[in-house]
Amino acid sequence: MRPRRHARNVALAGVTGLAASAALVWGLGMTGWEAGHATRYAETLMHEVAANRNMPVADCMVAYDLARLGDFVWVRSRGTGRLLYCQVTDVSAPKDRARHVRANLIELDFSSARQICVDHDGPWRLCRVAILK
Repeated sequence: MRPRRHARNVALAGVTGLAASAALVWGLGMTGWEAGHATRYAETLMHEVAANRNMPVADCMVAYDLARLGDFVWVRSRGTGRLLYCQVTDVSAPKDRARHVRANLIELDFSSARQICVDHDGPWRLCRVAILK
């Protein structure tokens, strides 16, 4: 009978994820994780924004005011630990910018939000994330 190693693999995955995060911060000179919240765009809207800006469609796209368009940021779910590498494809409208910066609010494309947010249909304050730029 083969020994069960699933629990050990899960424990190692958590340690590996922590080590990878630490290596990113240290090795790339990143400032560290910032707590925030995420909401999502309508299903095809972020793809339309990328097309309007002549940007490639990335696997994960985000509207984020504290990075430049085209930059990539790490987004980690504070609920599940899921980690995505996202391209900054949009920024807030000028009238919304101050409120979004105060709340550290990001807006994810529809499919990425479904991966990151535990409660897909709940209020955005329930989708707690950490952002590494």
